[in-house]
Amino acid sequence: MITTLRKTVSKHDVNQVKEDAMEGKCVVLDLVGDEKYVYAYNDAVRLERKEAEVLGYLMDHVMISCSKHSVEQAIWYGRPVGNSAVKRYIASLRRKLDQAMGSDDIAENILVTTEEGYAWKTDIPSIVLRNG
Repeated sequence: MITTLRKTVSKHDVNQVKEDAMEGKCVVLDLVGDEKYVYAYNDAVRLERKEAEVLGYLMDHVMISCSKHSVEQAIWYGRPVGNSAVKRYIASLRRKLDQAMGSDDIAENILVTTEEGYAWKTDIPSIVLRNG
């Protein structure tokens, strides 16, 4: 069983965590700056703000299937969203994760489609950097 624990990363340790990601030890989603990035073994890739929010939500719920509705509520706070918005962001994230992680099996083994919706389903340690 894999559980996630939120841990605090000091400003001093942020660069080390990003270096660890580039060495393949983890995946890091940086939500701190104006520009959002995902860091992984192969590359650091810039994400659009909503892409980063969707990925952060799924990474926070590692190994848990999140319904499209729960993603919409968490990211758009109940505002109306087009029927395919989440699906479009997931497709875009998969392309960018493929680039960042150097893997062509993202949809099958990392950011997967489930009966209920989507899941961040990997045993690779994941860290989401946030302000606060």
